[in-house]
Amino acid sequence: MVYWLPKTKLGKISLWLVILGIVIFYIQYWLGMLFPNPEPPVGLDLLIRIIPGFVGIATICTSGVTSLISIIKKKDKAILLFISALMGLLGFVVILGELFIQH
Repeated sequence: MVYWLPKTKLGKISLWLVILGIVIFYIQYWLGMLFPNPEPPVGLDLLIRIIPGFVGIATICTSGVTSLISIIKKKDKAILLFISALMGLLGFVVILGELFIQH
């Protein structure tokens, strides 16, 4: 049986982590809109742009891992867990892209 919301505790934690990651990315977006963009960013401007991004991507990747554990080990078949696992996979793809592809 497939549900929309997760039934296990680990699945619920994964769902809240992905929501938190999305909120962190929106906070980073609005902080970037509020403060001017000096070239190159230094000091507090650099921290405002970098720290929330690291925290957001780490939260999304952690959510993906916990959702995979919940799906495989706990046999939780929730649609939002599959979406969370996909977002975690895309988070790891973003990290690998930043490490191996130069811009």
